[in-house]
Amino acid sequence: MEMFKEAFICGLGMIVDISGSHYAHAQPPNHTEHENLASDWKRVGDFIKISVDTERPKIQAEVARQLSLKLDK
Repeated sequence: MEMFKEAFICGLGMIVDISGSHYAHAQPPNHTEHENLASDWKRVGDFIKISVDTERPKIQAEVARQLSLKLDK
């Protein structure tokens, strides 16, 4: 029974340690309002870049098709 008590207390200590570590690492870093705004605009810029990169081949193909139609006339 004595070993169970020691193991139980040791287990509780590990749980507290793990949950405390998780809490310390899960908290978002403190940012100022300007840093948050800059981060939001960076995400918007990244989204626009991805969108442009996705649509670029379609637009280039359409421009090439239109140019070939004009050459055929």
